[in-house]
Amino acid sequence: MTDLTRSRIIFIDQLHEAFLSNKGHGAFAYMNIIDALLIFEDYLDSGEPIESFCRRLARAA
Repeated sequence: MTDLTRSRIIFIDQLHEAFLSNKGHGAFAYMNIIDALLIFEDYLDSGEPIESFCRRLARAA
């Protein structure tokens, strides 16, 4: 498994947890996997810590 693949898996898990905590439903109740992968690219470009990026996204949804 590449580092990029591992990072994607960790990101999707964190995103799911942030939505679950903030909204009561996982991330995929609000988006599809294509959207999540595009958001992953935004996360990589942001330089923001993963936890704060995912929490901010979940609050904004």
